[in-house]
Amino acid sequence: SIFRDGRVLGSKGNRDYFPGQAGANIWLTAPTGEFFGSPLFTTNIAGGCRANSRDYGETISSTSGAAPLVSGVVALLREAYPRLTWRDIKLILAESAKKFAVDSSRERPWQATGKMYHNPSKTQYYHRVRGFGSIDAEAAFQLAANWSLLPTMKTEVFENNTSLPVSERNTLHKSDLIVSNSRINFIESVQINIDITWATNPSFREFRLLLVAPDGTIAGIYDEYDEKSLERFSLKPDGPKTLQFIANNFLGKSNVDGSWQLRLQVKDAPSNKGTIEAIEKWKITFRGH
Repeated sequence: SIFRDGRVLGSKGNRDYFPGQAGANIWLTAPTGEFFGSPLFTTNIAGGCRANSRDYGETISSTSGAAPLVSGVVALLREAYPRLTWRDIKLILAESAKKFAVDSSRERPWQATGKMYHNPSKTQYYHRVRGFGSIDAEAAFQLAANWSLLPTMKTEVFENNTSLPVSERNTLHKSDLIVSNSRINFIESVQINIDITWATNPSFREFRLLLVAPDGTIAGIYDEYDEKSLERFSLKPDGPKTLQFIANNFLGKSNVDGSWQLRLQVKDAPSNKGTIEAIEKWKITFRGH
């Protein structure tokens, strides 16, 4: 899904801290009702939202309200401009999104990624909570009116097959992957797959994972230190051996060649009864043109 784990903004434009999580996979945000505060009204299947509701409801909030709003804008774009592909619409929404100011006392700043596709003189910015910004339907339609279709997508895969033990706690373990002779001059997506060895009672609670580009741009793939609520998430003892992540921090970059570095730190804590023991191998999949 393009808008997987999308963060939301309250109906007054403020950040809603309750529902979503930060992460490098977030693409876009959208206005919605607040869990505690201003409601968002919506049409409703009789009795669907509340026992006494009939034709509409007021309890919709968070991603439940934001996702259909974004879907509606996508549907209107597809109807007005059927020539647009999913890749074009994805970029149009990112490049037309509003960049709200952030509270520096609570949030990290916007991060420059690469150049915008529709105007290479402009720089794109990304935020680990807000993605590329809040959806702006009017701006998206204005941009789509004169949009040049994206070239055929290219996909390239590079792999590091050297095992990296990471059982030592509170150490930032690093693994480099050299990318060369790439044919991609505009990154649209970066995906990483990591084959791991779990300790007993595997958990996502006690580690942080970063991906660093050749130019030093850092994507916070997973950061336990920021996302305390994720401590509730754990895995089965026979959980997945391969973890797959998407990082959007590199959209529009042209410098694919060079050393990409995976950084993993396992936290030493009383609750850390079992987590990752080693990275067996990992790979990067670049998509773009």
